[in-house]
Amino acid sequence: MRNIIVVTGQTATGKTKLALQLAKKHNGEIINCDSRQIYKDLNIITGKDIDVKSKFTLNQKIGEFNIGYFPISFKPISNNPLSNNPLIPSYTRIWLYDIVDSKIPFSSYNWTTCANIAIKDIFKRGKTPIIIGGTYLYLKHLLYGFETEKIPPDWKLRKLLNKYPVIKLQNELIKVDPDIFKKLNQSDVANPQRLIRKIEIAFYYKKKSKVDATFTLLSSRANEMSVAIPTNYSNPSNLYGIASPAKRVRNDMFMLHTKLDESTILSSDLSFNFIGLKFKEKNDLIKAITKRVHERIKQGAVDEVKFLLNKGYLPTDPGLKTIGYSQLIDHIFKKVTLKEAINAWIIRETQYAKRQYTFMKKDPNIHWRMI
Repeated sequence: MRNIIVVTGQTATGKTKLALQLAKKHNGEIINCDSRQIYKDLNIITGKDIDVKSKFTLNQKIGEFNIGYFPISFKPISNNPLSNNPLIPSYTRIWLYDIVDSKIPFSSYNWTTCANIAIKDIFKRGKTPIIIGGTYLYLKHLLYGFETEKIPPDWKLRKLLNKYPVIKLQNELIKVDPDIFKKLNQSDVANPQRLIRKIEIAFYYKKKSKVDATFTLLSSRANEMSVAIPTNYSNPSNLYGIASPAKRVRNDMFMLHTKLDESTILSSDLSFNFIGLKFKEKNDLIKAITKRVHERIKQGAVDEVKFLLNKGYLPTDPGLKTIGYSQLIDHIFKKVTLKEAINAWIIRETQYAKRQYTFMKKDPNIHWRMI
């Protein structure tokens, strides 16, 4: 029976350390599930755990996405007699760092597609996939599927919509599907990438049912649908058969029953060990985040942001709109002092960590460990 280990939880809880211990113990390879670490050149602020001299090995390229891995060294495991055993490798692979350029939007659909390719490769070589990260939306769609999983990205549409401000995206979604807009929460309404995906989905269904989309932005291209994902990856959450909803789970088992590709069908069972890490005390969470932010400032976080801006990236690019980068960009543009930027960064990280647990605690399959 094949097993996948998932290590998730709040930020700054030591997920990477635990994942490396598990990888060494179970002959595993790590798959990144952090929505910031998928971007190229975003290294210090996102906390990528790789040596700067590490070389990326490309496994497969799909459209704009580079699917591959970096070598990552095992940290010494205290009180473990196997730590210095020469027969045990000193490093493993970490997949799905640096998938895409920071200028390009990246969705949970995209990550699920990439993750299934990594999982297939890891199993093929007789190893254990260990998924690590706090982006629960990615995990949710990989493990349980999602309604819009068969709708591929429309790159031409995204390129067009990325030029418009949030208010215009809101208006366009209201025009094409007001019911979808009414169901959005406050966060989604203010998130341009989520609005773009909703417009993309709404337009897909309008086109599929041969109904005029009736909004001017898209009327000139009503017959265009760009498919960037190959047909054998059109249903990413089911590529490895990881699609059973939580209510069907028995003894923490997920059934595999779906095509891996056009010629291979997997019919065996797959077990999941789903571990969640959470701080027992709120103050410990804040202390850990504060310590981490100050460490990354010392490591050169400000210089990293300056490098990216000098390289031609914009504050509006998807990668640079993430936590840490947004706050330091405000400092570099002299909108706030460095101290104010650091404090804002800590606050945003703390808010994000709280939201992480709010979503994760609803999942009955996560076995929580308090730290």
